[in-house]
Amino acid sequence: MAGNDFNHDIFSVKCPNGGNYSITETANSDLPFHLKNDLKEKKHLISGYLRELTEDNLKPDLINSKNIYDMLKSPKIPLKLNDKINKMLLYLKKHTSYFGQQITINLNQPAIAYALNNQELLAFRDFVCMGSCL
Repeated sequence: MAGNDFNHDIFSVKCPNGGNYSITETANSDLPFHLKNDLKEKKHLISGYLRELTEDNLKPDLINSKNIYDMLKSPKIPLKLNDKINKMLLYLKKHTSYFGQQITINLNQPAIAYALNNQELLAFRDFVCMGSCL
């Protein structure tokens, strides 16, 4: 992302899929272009990362024109299919009190398992629970 992020407004975002974060005006203006181009295949990973930080009550760094790419280097981001499934299991653990407890998964929030879309999240859910525990 290009631009100068200094001395600009900062926006606070509360995204039901990607969690809560703050972003500079410059990064916010540049983001749509990058999400359609160089970040197109990675935007679900950024959403998952921001959501995981939010759910862990950790405040993400202020997103600016430079660090959005650095987020993709975080060790929190799953790189393999089994890592995404583990994120789904972790989500279930965090949102239940006991094994087998019924839970509703909002398929419009694929970031809970760093899923590419709601179809992938559904596949993770079905794989993890064999379709019977949710």
